[in-house]
Amino acid sequence: MGQNSLKISEAYARDIGNNIVRMDYGSMDMLGASTGDIIEIKGRHRTVAKCRPLYTPDEDKGIVKIDELGRENLGAAIGDTVTLKKVSVVAAEKVAVVPMNVAAAAMNGRDLSHVFEAVPLTGGAKVMTRHAGDSAIFRVASVMPEADAVLVTPKTSFSVSSLAVAATEPSGRGL
Repeated sequence: MGQNSLKISEAYARDIGNNIVRMDYGSMDMLGASTGDIIEIKGRHRTVAKCRPLYTPDEDKGIVKIDELGRENLGAAIGDTVTLKKVSVVAAEKVAVVPMNVAAAAMNGRDLSHVFEAVPLTGGAKVMTRHAGDSAIFRVASVMPEADAVLVTPKTSFSVSSLAVAATEPSGRGL
């Protein structure tokens, strides 16, 4: 398994909020990665996402497409260079999350293992889902077992912090 450095580009609209990183097939080959594998991305911080190929017009440009939330998790911006590598994942047994906006707080009673099923997570990252037309954003406080990345399954147990949502956070519309 190799490592590769690519320049960040804006995500395709269909990938926003879905924890997907897109790169060209040559970069995927260099990493020993296939569609659906979990990729660790390192900027100022690290995060993980599912690997998907770029669309043909974007091939061979030395770019990686990452959405706004992914860039925030990385502490990086469009045009920054990040390092990528394929990582192993294990099934998440327990995940603790903190609601980061009103829409997330409203989901307190929902079964988050269903909402985030098959999503790769790492401690400290923000993740998003939709709730009542808004973007519900959570910060992953911790994952068990500790690993490079965990994958949410139907058996994953979620605990949601009862901490109040920060007053400075938007209601959840957009990011």
